[in-house]
Amino acid sequence: MKRVSKLNPCTICGRADWCGISDDGSFAICMRVESGRPSRNGGYIHIIELREYHRRPRRICVTMLRSASSVVAGLADRCREWQAIADQGGWLENLSESICVSPAALRRFGVGFNPAEHCWTWPLRDAAGWIIGVNRRFPDSNKRVMFGTHTGLYIPDDLQIGAGVSSVLLIVEGGSDACAGFDMGLPTVGRFSCTGQTDMLADLARAMNPSVMVIVGDSDGPGRAGAERLARALRPLVRALKVIEPPAGHKDLRAWHIAGATDGDLIRLINETPPQPLRLEVVTHAR
Repeated sequence: MKRVSKLNPCTICGRADWCGISDDGSFAICMRVESGRPSRNGGYIHIIELREYHRRPRRICVTMLRSASSVVAGLADRCREWQAIADQGGWLENLSESICVSPAALRRFGVGFNPAEHCWTWPLRDAAGWIIGVNRRFPDSNKRVMFGTHTGLYIPDDLQIGAGVSSVLLIVEGGSDACAGFDMGLPTVGRFSCTGQTDMLADLARAMNPSVMVIVGDSDGPGRAGAERLARALRPLVRALKVIEPPAGHKDLRAWHIAGATDGDLIRLINETPPQPLRLEVVTHAR
């Protein structure tokens, strides 16, 4: 078992401390994101490559998958209920003031409030827009994914997936940054962590075919590394790809927006950043 680091952050939560990854990369123990398999050290086991994790009996894996699918099946209805509760009870306005994004942005991303657990709920979707998980935000700012659900993307309800949208699409890290992107006037999708959801974003890029895809990395080591890895995966799939980060002194897009950045500042930064060139690998064969 290897401890995570800044150069090799946790594949589940994206952080560079406390978590661990198996030597063969088949599973991770995350101390922050819940799963159906608690570990002895107080964390949670997440299977990364199921085909390599063959030491457990197959029936256990099947049971876990069936249990997870039954939990995910009713998520959309529950998220709608929690969204109505957030609207009616004033919880959305409270969160809006706390994290400095607009209530309109929170509504667009389907944010709700679960009174049973006293937490805000953020739907997580796959590339087709289906809700596959819920990230819970508690009043003390701790975040935990709902047991039995999956990590995914923060996607606004009205994003035209599959319509061949010809526009700029912003990719950020986290739900609050996705809301900040909306408040700054651009279509925005958030990834759950700085190292995850690459395949989902690849599927989304193929479906939407934006004229420019812009990856906004956080201004730290893991954020930059995650943005570069995502750029390498997405560059062959889109017409133009740019990687930006907020100016010095601002950790992420939301912090920059809170500091007073306007729509024009964001557009100016995007326009001044050249697109990444397509890298072609030349393979030579020995004669």
